[in-house]
Amino acid sequence: MRKEFTSRTLFDKLQDLAEDEVEISLKNNIQLRGIIIGFFFGIQDHGDPFILKWHLVAKKDRYTFGKGVLGSCIGTIFFHEELISIRFVQDDSVLRFQ
Repeated sequence: MRKEFTSRTLFDKLQDLAEDEVEISLKNNIQLRGIIIGFFFGIQDHGDPFILKWHLVAKKDRYTFGKGVLGSCIGTIFFHEELISIRFVQDDSVLRFQ
């Protein structure tokens, strides 16, 4: 039986990693690799997951706070519900979402 994980599980796992590079698969068949640098909490009373959205940037942009030239947003912001899976480069573990 395959266990499916929640946004809280992912949040907790990210807190425990020394090397936080990840590979992400989204439902629209996009594959991303980088560092999750931010997130947006969901509103529990509205039925949102613990984390509603994640912000991923390329490893080279780790310390930019997701801001580019003239304050533009860099990286990718995606809803938690768009996640299929996330692989953690450090320990090669995978969390699957449905």
